Amino acid sequence: MDILRRIRRNQNNEDGAAMLVVTCVMAIISILCLSLLLASYQMYATVNDEGRDEIYYRQAMSFSEVLKARLIKDRTLPGNKLDEGSVEEFIYSFMQDDENYTYENTAGETIKATNVSGKNADKYGTININLKKQSITTDDKKNEWSDSKESYLIVTIEVLADGEVRATTKMKFDYYYAQENYDYFYLDENDDQVNVFTDSTDSTKLLIDDQQVSLSTLKDNLGACTVNGKAYLVHRITKSGDTGFRLGFMGYY
Repeated sequence: MDILRRIRRNQNNEDGAAMLVVTCVMAIISILCLSLLLASYQMYATVNDEGRDEIYYRQAMSFSEVLKARLIKDRTLPGNKLDEGSVEEFIYSFMQDDENYTYENTAGETIKATNVSGKNADKYGTININLKKQSITTDDKKNEWSDSKESYLIVTIEVLADGEVRATTKMKFDYYYAQENYDYFYLDENDDQVNVFTDSTDSTKLLIDDQQVSLSTLKDNLGACTVNGKAYLVHRITKSGDTGFRLGFMGYY
């Protein structure tokens, strides 16, 4: 009788140990399955984010290329005038207006170019444009002849989605006033303004009293010259508008 009891007790112990082993194995398998599921989800989420980031980056690049092409158009040609209220019009105003948009403003000026909503809100981001300018004029005399108004324009395109910047491009331009963007005049003995024009055969020279005077000479002498024995002080002023700007693309960085 004692022998049967011992056999049953041992059998119960073995059954309990086997159940414990099975439970432990099932727990390990469950943990492994959950780990694989979590890893799969993370991989899918990463791929999905990378796909969206690629869309946002392409959006930023496409916008940048279109804006670049529109900025560097030759404004003197028919059909290339600025559209009123356009982004380009504001950018040209930004370049020209050194009083309201100073070189010292390190934060720059930001404008919103697009505001995506509705059915496209989950496909494309909002585009912001940040503008900064840096002076590269080295002459510190600030005279109307010595200040050549040469500058860099930094254009940063940001694509934002869900309150975060998802893609960025940055372009650099150099710009300056071209020769045709200046008016020239002197004051006669009555202090009346007499306009002076460039020679139609040579745009590097002004015609004063029917005589050619080199613009480089005038610049060196800050507008002073003598023609036919008479002294003149020629003034140079910049025209308003955009036709005289020369804007060159320096690249992405």
